[in-house]
Amino acid sequence: MARTGVKTEKIPLLPTLLTTGNLVCGVLAIILAISDAFKLVLPPTGSSQHAFIPYVTSCYLILLAMMFDILDGMAARLTNTAGKFGIEYDSLADVISFGAAPAILMYLVVLRYQGPVGIALAAIFIFAGAFRLARFNVVANSGAGDPKIFKGLPIPAAASVLVSYVIFSQWFDVYYANGPRLFYDKALDWYSENISQFQHYAIPALMILLAVLMISNVKFSSLKYFLVRERIRFAMLAALMCGLFILFVKFEVSAFLLCTGYVLWNLVRAGYGLFKARKQKLQRRK
Repeated sequence: MARTGVKTEKIPLLPTLLTTGNLVCGVLAIILAISDAFKLVLPPTGSSQHAFIPYVTSCYLILLAMMFDILDGMAARLTNTAGKFGIEYDSLADVISFGAAPAILMYLVVLRYQGPVGIALAAIFIFAGAFRLARFNVVANSGAGDPKIFKGLPIPAAASVLVSYVIFSQWFDVYYANGPRLFYDKALDWYSENISQFQHYAIPALMILLAVLMISNVKFSSLKYFLVRERIRFAMLAALMCGLFILFVKFEVSAFLLCTGYVLWNLVRAGYGLFKARKQKLQRRK
């Protein structure tokens, strides 16, 4: 009986290393979040209590994992080494870094105080992310997908919105207590005084919204595609340069604004597309 061999795909070095960086950041984020919950990691002796906060560091690690995720896709396309192995390995890393890591982090920070509901919310977020990645893999392996468009919110974008909000809220809480009070705004005062109670409701609602968007059919632009194009529109290049500049000015604020801005911009664009299609349909009936 003849044995039929299975042709193995060559593993590209650079994209695989970058994907591994993504995975390592996700694992470290989980370890630091758990260490913070059980007080296994303490600030260095003699340092400020805000010098090192493990769960905030976990948020930065998840954002760093997102950068690795962008770079591995760019490397695979630029070196023409994109293949099924890379797609599968990237998705497995994404489930850890952008599904499990943020869900565990949010559970330890906020959701654990909500009992079984908090556990369910964390599980729903991971399920939605895994569902989104599985659907993406099926489309990508069939070759029928549009590289410019994602169906459903990409899981790295969903995770970045969550963790960037945690970074922003932590920065705001510290700055508002110790920074100069140049003006008094009632909304900001209320948020500063009730930030913990606000997060108790805001983060669960945000996680549900992001989970729904991940499994939805709403179309989102692919940043990876635009970053590896040979030619790019001047408006897109200017927007990228402005985004990078804003990040360097005040990262804690601008990261949250840019991450949520990406989601909101695509939702507005999708809503406008539906409105335009419905308007054209009504005009045809006339």
